[in-house]
Amino acid sequence: MSWVTNVILCLSPDYKGRMSEQANAFFAREGMQNHPPLVSVDDERLPRAWYGGTKMLEVTILIGALNHFPLQAFIKHLQSIEWGEMEVVQLFIKDQEDTEFRLIDISKWEAD
Repeated sequence: MSWVTNVILCLSPDYKGRMSEQANAFFAREGMQNHPPLVSVDDERLPRAWYGGTKMLEVTILIGALNHFPLQAFIKHLQSIEWGEMEVVQLFIKDQEDTEFRLIDISKWEAD
């Protein structure tokens, strides 16, 4: 049986390359081979400016829909990254049976 977690990770534009890679390093760890990394909405495999509006996004957004996603481990991984300021990181999660996304403040999050 599947359990899908929808993930949106928003980063300041200053964190586009290296920090996106560090966030996605979580998926390369042992035991995570069945979870492909999050994909940037500006990924070169997608059409340029495929989203609505008349301007380019000025934020880095990584998205994914993941089955049996180890959310607590991912949050701990994000907390281990040297962001400088945690306010530049926003994590939105919507589990399969949720009706809306919730914002997780990774700077204040503690494991259950």
